[in-house]
Amino acid sequence: MIFHNHSALVSLATAITVASSMTIIAEEAPLNPTGSEDLAPREQPVLNYEAAEVTTAKWDNPRNRHYTYSNFEKVHPYPSIISRGTGPFHTLPVVPEGWRHVEGFRIKPWREAEDMNLSRYLYESRADALVILKDGKIIYEAYPRQLQPHQTHSMMSSSKVIAALVIANLIDEGKLQLDTLIKDIIPELGTAFDGVTVHQALNMNVVMNFSEDYTDPNSEGQRIFVAECWGEGCENDPRGVRGFLTELTSDDPSNNPENNTLYNSAVTSVLGWVIERKTGMNYNNAVSFYLFKHIGASANGIGLNDQTGFGHASGYLAFTPRDAAMLYSTIGNDGVAPNGARILPKGYIDTHVYGDDAATKYFAGTTSQWWYTHQMYYNDKGGMAHLGYGGQMFYSNKDSGITIIQMGSIDSEGGAVTFNLGNGLLDAADLLNELLKDLKP
Repeated sequence: MIFHNHSALVSLATAITVASSMTIIAEEAPLNPTGSEDLAPREQPVLNYEAAEVTTAKWDNPRNRHYTYSNFEKVHPYPSIISRGTGPFHTLPVVPEGWRHVEGFRIKPWREAEDMNLSRYLYESRADALVILKDGKIIYEAYPRQLQPHQTHSMMSSSKVIAALVIANLIDEGKLQLDTLIKDIIPELGTAFDGVTVHQALNMNVVMNFSEDYTDPNSEGQRIFVAECWGEGCENDPRGVRGFLTELTSDDPSNNPENNTLYNSAVTSVLGWVIERKTGMNYNNAVSFYLFKHIGASANGIGLNDQTGFGHASGYLAFTPRDAAMLYSTIGNDGVAPNGARILPKGYIDTHVYGDDAATKYFAGTTSQWWYTHQMYYNDKGGMAHLGYGGQMFYSNKDSGITIIQMGSIDSEGGAVTFNLGNGLLDAADLLNELLKDLKP
């Protein structure tokens, strides 16, 4: 791989958010002046910032999510640093009065919603941060709640794609191939991975007995949460996540005749285990080594481990909003970060990701048809994206140079990005891309 020079020290612009005892009030100018006040509600639901109450057993309480997502290193018992390295910081240029370019944004994000402007959309989607880059320059950013630009915030499942980016480098180094059998690397896995290739796992094309019903305490989705030390009792299981993964079963892992996306967080955890075996590194260290330490980030990222030191690839990685924008922008920019550093093999996205013949069909109910490959979705408009639990999204477009990071903390019971809201986030990204694609910043 080739790594180019980093640029000079970063200076983070600040967006002031003011908290009263009952509401969170977002500053109106210059970062969030879009639309009339009657369409831009200023009050947010009360958020809990009593740190002692936010335990691993209560991390997903609706009032606690905002604190949890921006304080993983305080809430989780086994946080891990994703080192930014020792290189120079990179300053993202800010387009003066860039907010004027998004004044025309309007969206009806789900069937029951009214037409709304960007401020109302950020309120309704419970956004903590929104950063929009165009060709490596900040067009617009907003921090409607208590999150500050220098704070990290989890991308949850939107960080699944990071495992795929590390694997792209391992393929480039000759340590892996897309058709490598998973069990040739991890033979102790159960029948769920019989005959399954790295490519199938990257594309969420693995049939197994696994439920992602997070409202069912006995579902595999909830049991993996406990194995990952979200909740009580993980310290009593010396096997950790690896032990959970070896128990997964299937009658026929490749029986997917409709070629649908079989979304499953455990599959990404197995890809993290593949990375661990092939590099000899903890997963979070591998993310730093191959990707994060080269982009000129302003702060260390945060990852999580289980009690055995196994790094969680299934989600959770936390970055500052601007650092996330720099990292994810490489997806739409042929692997090159805004500071000029190449962190993905040249041509990998066009050759293996966008238009992948083996991509699975992702049914999002959106205006665009999306397909799933390499732990991300892509559509026919040049966009690549992924949603994350609680209101997270990355979007990076290879044709327009637009990258969008949305971080959120949805305050509804059940917590995950609901089907309707997920539609809204992806449609909003498409609309913002259409609005800004011809801009010359």
